[in-house]
Amino acid sequence: MKKNLLFSAIGVATTAVIVGPVAMAADGEFVEMRQEHIEERKELREEQRGEFVEMRQENIEERRENREEKRAEIQERRQENVINALERRADRFADKVERMSEKLNNIVERLNEAGADTSGLPALIANLEDKANAVADKYSIYEDAVDNGDKNTIEEARDALRNARDDFRDYYRGTVRPEIRSIVEDLIK
Repeated sequence: MKKNLLFSAIGVATTAVIVGPVAMAADGEFVEMRQEHIEERKELREEQRGEFVEMRQENIEERRENREEKRAEIQERRQENVINALERRADRFADKVERMSEKLNNIVERLNEAGADTSGLPALIANLEDKANAVADKYSIYEDAVDNGDKNTIEEARDALRNARDDFRDYYRGTVRPEIRSIVEDLIK
């Protein structure tokens, strides 16, 4: 057994002496091959990473463009909705003024038939219609301002429209209506 052990030890030592340099040479080639493989993978990763970054930038740009397009569409729809609402309001106001004018003319006719002095009413009604025309003009100016989209102009046009409507209402409530009431009260007395 000692002989076998001795020969085994010599065999291992001989193998280590003979195979050692070959294995070391193979390890060197393996290390070089491994380094080359690692380098290739790094280059591939960097290339893929570059492509990914490029695709990501393209996606970001595409999404940004889509958002801007949607915002523009939404803004356009808002403007259209505001303009449509203004047109409806202007039409309702024109209808209201027309009905009011008919009623006032009917009142003047009935008061004339009753023998009341209505000489001042036609001038008041004409002034009221002028104020109604001013309101209609302010509506169209406001529509144009909304169509152009300038915020300062829109605010100025809105304020001008509000003032014209208030002036129309105040003139009717403060001048025309009290004049008609005083004529009716004089007629009753």
